[in-house]
Amino acid sequence: MPTIDLHTATDIIPHIAGQKIQHNRERAAALRVMSDGTTGMRLQALALGEAIKASRHPSTNLEDIITTPHPLLRYLPRLARCLPLSWLRVLVGPKLAAISISNPSIVITCGRRMAGLSIAVRRLGMTSPIEGSTRTIHIQDPRLPPQYFDVLIVPQHDPTRGPNVIKSMASLNRLTDSKIAHAAAVLAPKWTNLRAPCVAVLLGGGQPAI
Repeated sequence: MPTIDLHTATDIIPHIAGQKIQHNRERAAALRVMSDGTTGMRLQALALGEAIKASRHPSTNLEDIITTPHPLLRYLPRLARCLPLSWLRVLVGPKLAAISISNPSIVITCGRRMAGLSIAVRRLGMTSPIEGSTRTIHIQDPRLPPQYFDVLIVPQHDPTRGPNVIKSMASLNRLTDSKIAHAAAVLAPKWTNLRAPCVAVLLGGGQPAI
């Protein structure tokens, strides 16, 4: 799975004809995870992307894109619904603007900081000359109207509801039965000589909230 850091990636220049291009429906849409690199948010989005890839079309390309949303999109996400498209292209940058219209894709984002970017990418995708626009899936409650996204996945304790809202019992993750079994086998020798009972404490991250 490629990881693209838009801070260092070269420019992407789209070459698209003026008319709608027929999309091959037998080919699955590209999956694109967009995050600012924050571990918790990025891993939830990747977990969903990997699950979609595994269940629907294993040969689908899954891209892990790291970018920093413009402050206007980050702090005033509703602006992405009303700003002129020419302004949106400037705010998201030429690389993401090109990706938004390059070919049908599913864009997955997570967390409030990425909500404005998701809305902007969705609007730009609707202008694509290629048949089949970009679809967006946003994880966590952005405290915005659900119709700003194609699909919204929120924890069941959050209030947002709607026809395109899916409730999750807990944070999305990349754990599977096989991964848990493998980890248990690797860790077992480290615990067998310890006196019972044992208490494990998980400490995380460099985020100020932790």
